[in-house]
Amino acid sequence: MIELVADYHMAEAQATLALQADTTGKLNTDKYFDEVYKNHAVTKKQYRSSLSYYGQNVSDMNEIYEKAIIDLSRKQAAVKK
Repeated sequence: MIELVADYHMAEAQATLALQADTTGKLNTDKYFDEVYKNHAVTKKQYRSSLSYYGQNVSDMNEIYEKAIIDLSRKQAAVKK
């Protein structure tokens, strides 16, 4: 779940940047998220269900996000090299 959350947030950032650059107003950002679901072999429904579960288990959600932030920080450091 940690890697899935990290990848989802990376896709979210990519989609946001793409929307900012889009001049047509026709950009469909679903492709960014669909790729994440595909890479992690989950559906959008399964991802949302997991988020709902962890939303009820806040300490577990916090632990996932703490580790996801570490993962994202490592990826950012690797890109900066």
